[in-house]
Amino acid sequence: MQRSLLVLAVLLSAVFVQPQPSGAITLFFDDFNDGNADGWMFASRDGRVNDPASSWRVEDGRLLEFSGYDAQMAFVENLSLSSQSIEVQADILYFAGIALWYEDLDNYVFIGKYRGGGAIYVGEIINGIGGYGAAYPYLGTQYGLYDFRLDADSSIGQLDFYVDGQYQFTYTATTKLRYGLSGLGGGNGGGYFDNFMVTSVPEPSNLLLITAGLTGLAFARRRFRN
Repeated sequence: MQRSLLVLAVLLSAVFVQPQPSGAITLFFDDFNDGNADGWMFASRDGRVNDPASSWRVEDGRLLEFSGYDAQMAFVENLSLSSQSIEVQADILYFAGIALWYEDLDNYVFIGKYRGGGAIYVGEIINGIGGYGAAYPYLGTQYGLYDFRLDADSSIGQLDFYVDGQYQFTYTATTKLRYGLSGLGGGNGGGYFDNFMVTSVPEPSNLLLITAGLTGLAFARRRFRN
């Protein structure tokens, strides 16, 4: 029995500390090649926008945010998540990025980049109050198509951000509301988005606790037998 527990603990450690566990499940994917944005809902924090959906359209197999307004968002309908991995290809025209844990216009988190800007910005809106939470230098190419990936661990608020497969930074969220819709953010003609994917991943902190518990139990049983 102790051998089985030790093997299980080792396997859990080897599998679940990876940034993208092999057991991850794709919950949603959209390449917009069907020419529509079915399955999406739209929101705007800019009071000048009466119909948030009017800021978005599918063009040439990509989702385009083309408004002249700030804080335009698109979310996958009826898919509220906590821990997750979000990936999208973004061709930035002004500002574009990822939004998550959206409960309403007063509570969500976003990460994005300006075209030609040398930084990636993280913002939190908490109970209607917020703005930029942090700015991280970005030394990569300033123009072209980006592959953004965000790995979110809701148990500790940890957000790991990658660009073109390269790790950029880890941000720890302040908000305690770490559950909600996932999607995209843009503004002022933000840009094109393609190949949007949301993946469910185990929470690393919880899995490490399980691993530690199993390991401890195995050693305790072994000591008791001896």
